[in-house]
Amino acid sequence: MVTAYALLGPDGQWSIMLVNKDYDNRREVHLSFVDSDTGDERFLGDNVAMVTFGKDQYPEHSDSAKKADRDIAALESVATGGAGASYILPPASITVLRGHLQDK
Repeated sequence: MVTAYALLGPDGQWSIMLVNKDYDNRREVHLSFVDSDTGDERFLGDNVAMVTFGKDQYPEHSDSAKKADRDIAALESVATGGAGASYILPPASITVLRGHLQDK
């Protein structure tokens, strides 16, 4: 299961937080923004910033306290948006996409 939260920032960029709650399987997500007045569909444009933090970045240690190694950084990348774009969410992860919508 994937849960999404979206926020339009004051700089005109959208930030979408995607939570993949499936511990064992990755998920592929396609995003679109639909204008409720016109029905027009739009997509994130080129150069979508993508930051992912999942179970691979937060491994548990074998000791009884199961402390996590907090020195591992999130994965940062740039994805290409558009109508055919898909975003892969690793198992048990939080991914934030950030970008502007394509021009009409």
